[in-house]
Amino acid sequence: MKGYLENNSITKWPIDIGYLKAKHKNTSFPSDWESADLSSFGMVPITEVTRPTIDDKTQKINELSPELIDGDWTQKFEVVSLTTDEIDNQKSNILSNVRITRDELLKESDWTQTTDCPLTSDKKTEWATYRQALRDVPAQSDVYNITWPSQPS
Repeated sequence: MKGYLENNSITKWPIDIGYLKAKHKNTSFPSDWESADLSSFGMVPITEVTRPTIDDKTQKINELSPELIDGDWTQKFEVVSLTTDEIDNQKSNILSNVRITRDELLKESDWTQTTDCPLTSDKKTEWATYRQALRDVPAQSDVYNITWPSQPS
């Protein structure tokens, strides 16, 4: 990864040669720019590090400005706890997606409940039970571990 160094700090990252060309319009750059030393134009390498492991239900990762460590610009992250509002929004988004999937499954099985449906009454009852289980899905207590009912065969 490359970054743009300005006044002894990285001001933009990641960047590519297009960014450098836009900053230095009247300059020709080598075609093999990846291996060229372009530090005199502000392009410096940034050492990539492994992103921290988090519990995405309660935490998020913020990428900070790269930091100069032992002479190398190094990628930097911080782990931050989600606020109550962020957790609630996350759960709300998950539930919204669950409802969209549930509604699609109900729509696909509407035909099983029509009066002219070719299913036997036992099969029709199985489908009705399945459809009720679909309607109950959003009421499950753990939105992160939704259990979907099995469709009748």
